[in-house]
Amino acid sequence: MSTAFQSLKPLEERVLPAAVEENVVSSVRLASDVKALRIPKDFSLPSLKIPKPSDYLRLASDKETAALELFKDAKIADVKADLFNSPEIKWWSTNFEKAFDMNKLIDSIATTAVVDGNIACDDYFIDALIALLVTFKLDKRTQKFAKRLEESLLKFSAKFYAVNSLNAIGERLELKLVDVWLNSSSKRLAYPLLKSWYDSHPDVEKPTRDFILYSALKNQGLNDLGIGRMAIDELNDPSTKEIASNMIFMCLMSKLTTPVPHKTDLDMHSMAKNNVEGLLEYAETINLDIDVFVLPTLRRFLSDEDILSKCDSFSLMSLLIQQKLNAPLQ
Repeated sequence: MSTAFQSLKPLEERVLPAAVEENVVSSVRLASDVKALRIPKDFSLPSLKIPKPSDYLRLASDKETAALELFKDAKIADVKADLFNSPEIKWWSTNFEKAFDMNKLIDSIATTAVVDGNIACDDYFIDALIALLVTFKLDKRTQKFAKRLEESLLKFSAKFYAVNSLNAIGERLELKLVDVWLNSSSKRLAYPLLKSWYDSHPDVEKPTRDFILYSALKNQGLNDLGIGRMAIDELNDPSTKEIASNMIFMCLMSKLTTPVPHKTDLDMHSMAKNNVEGLLEYAETINLDIDVFVLPTLRRFLSDEDILSKCDSFSLMSLLIQQKLNAPLQ
């Protein structure tokens, strides 16, 4: 059956096992028939019970699918006003509370992600969840709840990454989360959940991960000098050394070309050739180690011949680069 046709069926027919569905659907139809007959209000049928959405959730064999179907029926993605005071979210959360508990409501966020390549919610929903997270983190009474919400949102973003066409949505969600984490610790790069998120990305996603963190630091009002100096201060901490080193690389790369996700080193080779002096000036300003940071960065994009051809000034960093690269030739 096509997904489009399936979505037209009533909730109980979409989520219930066949045996349970037959009884529940019969009750719903009987209730409709009774209503159509306009039976007086004082007439009672003791055996007749009209199922509620929470009943569907309790009885469904696949509760994650049921959660998603209920989410769709609530039309939460269509709300454009105050989401968490809207009738739609109240209807959704009330039925979750009756069927499960509030922790299950948080867990359900991660299950409302992708169905047949389509997302059940839009940026407004993500923005509202982030706003709720910030509010919860500020109140000691709800900080435990906030931590669970953070974990759920990370699972949510992972589902976006599982569908190539939705990578950009996953990146936007993670950028918003990283913004929250950077405001949660005086040592910005040492926040535990940020470190956990950073380490969890597979190798193929690491360039995007670095771009997200670099962009989030920019959103904090830091320029490349500020990011570089902050990163240098955190190089001596083993828990943040890798993150700090990669942020220094991002700052250096920004002097060669505009950092963008999903670009290979080869893509950026031609763009990098004309900006070497800007990188050297930056490296000299914050006193970066040539062997650890400067040359490895340049060599990712340029040959030694290209580097020498661009190091034609009399700045200290330029002269040191020339000395190092010419040494094997002497």
